[in-house]
Amino acid sequence: SASQLISSIMSHHINMTMGVSLFGCGIWAYAAKRSLPSLIASCTFGCAYLCSAYLIKSNQNPQLGHDIAVVSSALLSLTMGQRVLKNKSYRQPLNIATIMTVSGIVVGGYNLNKSLMYRQPAEIDWDTDTKQQLADNLKSSS
Repeated sequence: SASQLISSIMSHHINMTMGVSLFGCGIWAYAAKRSLPSLIASCTFGCAYLCSAYLIKSNQNPQLGHDIAVVSSALLSLTMGQRVLKNKSYRQPLNIATIMTVSGIVVGGYNLNKSLMYRQPAEIDWDTDTKQQLADNLKSSS
């Protein structure tokens, strides 16, 4: 249907946005506090999201693209969630760590849903001749 076609065409955008946002957050953290670990971690997560977006957009392996984004989102949410709890950043809702944690959860949920959609088995459309042939084959083999 048209909605499925649009969904499959547009499903890489959220991962592309996360990838670019994480690169921006890493550069901002390095510029503000000279935090090399934040720069490296943000760029690593950003690359994972951009790679997942490429796999989805190119239609080479969209399920793998969504799986990569799910794992990246889980790791991002866990690492940034620990930071939020340790620093009690949740008291400041517009804190970068809080935004990254919530974004990781939301994007991870979206990608998990899309990944599970690819795993659903396709329905077989049996016509009456095929059903009859299958029944005859089963009768003759027993």
